[in-house]
Amino acid sequence: MYKALNKSSNYAVFFDLDGTLLDSEPITEEVVKNWLKRNKYCLTAEIISESLHGITWLSIAKKLQILETDTDPASIAKELERNYFDISNESDPELLPGAHKAFSEAATYGCTGIVTGSSKRFVENFLTRKKLVNECTFYISSENYSASKPHPEPYILAAERSKCEPKNCLVFEDSIAGVKSATDAGMHVVAVAHQDTPQRKITPLGISDYNELPSNFFSRWFGGQLAKDNDLINSCFSEYKNS
Repeated sequence: MYKALNKSSNYAVFFDLDGTLLDSEPITEEVVKNWLKRNKYCLTAEIISESLHGITWLSIAKKLQILETDTDPASIAKELERNYFDISNESDPELLPGAHKAFSEAATYGCTGIVTGSSKRFVENFLTRKKLVNECTFYISSENYSASKPHPEPYILAAERSKCEPKNCLVFEDSIAGVKSATDAGMHVVAVAHQDTPQRKITPLGISDYNELPSNFFSRWFGGQLAKDNDLINSCFSEYKNS
């Protein structure tokens, strides 16, 4: 899904999906635990919940190879994704506080996209169920790239699609992998996480939820008033400057 950019494409805003817009990370952990149980494996120190966040199902499947399974990772990934889609469809996880308003508001000013490790069908289902189809300029899903976050490829691709320079792209991410991916792509990154989390130490910009954003945040971003880290910190994130 790609829409014509009928607004200024000098600036863009990208959101990760799972854990950033949608409170769905517990489902990821549930799906992996289900797979381990079905295959009579135990959860090991190498497969910790934090390492599962922000990456594609294929990347998760490759992590499961430490269990010395002979199953093709692509087959495991399909099984995991199918279970994830089914559970999410049934439970319909909630949006994070303020997420719908933030995404919609960003979309009124310019290019607003999703960059995720989830599948195309999951993204489209999300957009439909949460009534954000018309607001999303485009999305980058796991089918669109080969190198999962924390590699910068997903966000580099997003910058190319938006026709924006990476320095003029603002990203909201919740995971360590996602924050590193966007940072290494040369973008400004807002960590959507509690203050004492590791991802908040990687970037100087952070919020616990979208209700912390000022009402004029996106109009100022797309107006070119915030496209420097110092401007972002001083105008909107001063309380996190020394965190």
